[in-house]
Amino acid sequence: MNSERLPRRAQRNRWAFLGFAAATSMAGALLAATPALTITVGEFELQPRTGGQSVELWIANTGDAPLETRGLNLRIQIGDGTGADGAPGLVSVDAVTGTPWEGRVAAELPVVSEPQYWDLRLFCSLFDENEVTILEADSMTRLAQLNFDTTGWSSGSWSLRLAGMSKALGDPHTGGTDYTTLDGQFAPTVVNGMVSIVPEPTEWGLMGMGPAIAWVLWHRRRLRQAS
Repeated sequence: MNSERLPRRAQRNRWAFLGFAAATSMAGALLAATPALTITVGEFELQPRTGGQSVELWIANTGDAPLETRGLNLRIQIGDGTGADGAPGLVSVDAVTGTPWEGRVAAELPVVSEPQYWDLRLFCSLFDENEVTILEADSMTRLAQLNFDTTGWSSGSWSLRLAGMSKALGDPHTGGTDYTTLDGQFAPTVVNGMVSIVPEPTEWGLMGMGPAIAWVLWHRRRLRQAS
């Protein structure tokens, strides 16, 4: 009797093993097919004392699955976020025009819109689970356009952050940029950047002449004192 049961038991074990292997393979495939979002902010050069200057931010989904998102929390900080370091002003942010949100949301909702710190939020319908905005796999997508005004600034460089915020003065808005999905928040990998005001060539020339002019004035003063 035992000799008859052994082959059947072995066969059951074999099918159990094959079923476990198939389930593990399917689970592995599902885990492998995931979105992978990256925002590389970049380094931008602005002209001095000029309004209406724009730069663009892009987001890459390098994963092998799309991300179905229902909302975007876009948080941007220039310098220390308070203006104490004399950073130029971020006049406006456009995260709709030319982005996957165009035609799906009417406008941005600026929770905080200060010159050096923005907390901008976009949402599809919160009541319809089928209402989503998709970031396709293996794609580059426009994230937003930032509009600067450098009136009053002639030079300087400041950090431009979408993550690792450090806003001071007791303001709790220090979270980074992320997306709202049906499964919760999805935070992209963010490589923060810089924004700089680059003096025009004529200004560089004048700046270079400064020490020479100072030396001439000092030399003339010495000659007058000697005479």
